Amino acid sequence: MSAPVDLNSTQQMLRMGDDIVRAGAVEALKDVLKDKALGMDLDARFALVRSIFQEAWPRERTLNSPTVSEALADLPAASGNHFEAATEMIFPYLVPFDCWSLYDYGIWRTSDPGHSIYGIETARQAEALLTLMDRTIGNQEGAIIPNGLDQALEHIRSLQGALETDGRYQRLSTLTRR
Repeated sequence: MSAPVDLNSTQQMLRMGDDIVRAGAVEALKDVLKDKALGMDLDARFALVRSIFQEAWPRERTLNSPTVSEALADLPAASGNHFEAATEMIFPYLVPFDCWSLYDYGIWRTSDPGHSIYGIETARQAEALLTLMDRTIGNQEGAIIPNGLDQALEHIRSLQGALETDGRYQRLSTLTRR
């Protein structure tokens, strides 16, 4: 099956467009992940998204921005059991952004009054979440500390206790004490 739009042209459009264009492209990829009407299971939809992302996403790090990073932050959660692979795929394009809650990562249910974390069920997913949060939560003066960060760290620790001594965990844990 060939792509309906030339991937080189898509890459050029993403390169020439601004942050809003790139964030919109990320939203379209997440729509593919969520669209069960495509007649593909999640594994096939993720494979399609990964292929498009790897072939069309511009590699220039100068295009990384908080706007695009915010759009990318919940792509791993939309990828379901491919959370770790999706985190690895987007990692080079992540920068800190003003993240106000774990909802920005797609791991909090707003309908749940207890704000439980969902979709992070294995030690590998816990480590991927730690990687994702470490890359996107800044530590400069005035950085926004997301609501629920302490819950996320506790959840990570419950799934992979050894991560508690990881420098990334320690940095984020320190931020919860501000």
